[in-house]
Amino acid sequence: MTTEQKEKILKKVKKNAGIPETVTVYDERIEDLIPDAIIEMRTGGVPQSIIDEGSPAVITAISHYVCYEMAGDIGETKTANWHFAKFERKVFRLSLEQPGATMEGLV
Repeated sequence: MTTEQKEKILKKVKKNAGIPETVTVYDERIEDLIPDAIIEMRTGGVPQSIIDEGSPAVITAISHYVCYEMAGDIGETKTANWHFAKFERKVFRLSLEQPGATMEGLV
């Protein structure tokens, strides 16, 4: 993954998590969690080619994983569990997709 892709994902994940762009105190933690999310997605059966497409569904899954971990860091178990359940559902759906078959053009 290129530096440009990582920055793009960081920006989108922060937006999805409700963290303003100007707040950078969480950036390092989020940057550490993005590869973890990708590993979890691969372990869950999501093809690397689907992840590489960087579709909104992939970004949403990564965002849920990041929110899950960060909520867990501060003891917000209910919120963490909610995000993890959303992450698991998104990973399951993504694992069924064929490369190049994202729904981006249909929405």
